[in-house]
Amino acid sequence: MPDLLPLVWTDWPARQMPRRAAAAGLVILLSMVLLGSVDPWLVPLAALVLVGATAEALLPTRYRVDEQGAAADRLLSHRVLRWERVARIQTLGPDILLCSKGARPWLARRHDLRLRQPPAAVLAYIRGRFP
Repeated sequence: MPDLLPLVWTDWPARQMPRRAAAAGLVILLSMVLLGSVDPWLVPLAALVLVGATAEALLPTRYRVDEQGAAADRLLSHRVLRWERVARIQTLGPDILLCSKGARPWLARRHDLRLRQPPAAVLAYIRGRFP
C-alpha cells in the first residue's frame, strides 16, 4: 500500500446538503446586513467570524493521508495529525475519527482529526496501520 501514498480526496458537505448550506448562507448574509445597519465596519469582521465558524460544514475540505500522518486543508485552516500522535481510531458512520494521544478530555476534539467520507483505500490503509 505505501506505493499508493499519498491518498488525497475532497469532501464538500454543502454539495451533499445544498438546502442546509443555502440556509446557513442566508443566516450569514442576514447577520451581515443587520450588523451593517449598526456599524458598517462590523460587516467584514462578521463575515470572517461566521464563515470561519461554519467552514467545516460549508466549504470543501481536502484530505491527505501519507506515511507521516493525515491532514485536512480548509480555506481558513490546516490540520495535521502525525501517526505517532494517534492513540486510537473510531468509525463514525462513513467517517473515521483519529483520536490524539495526550489531549485533555475537554480539548480532545480540538486535537482529534475527523476524516469525512474517506475512500476504501484510505480505510484499508488506516485499518492496516491500526489493527
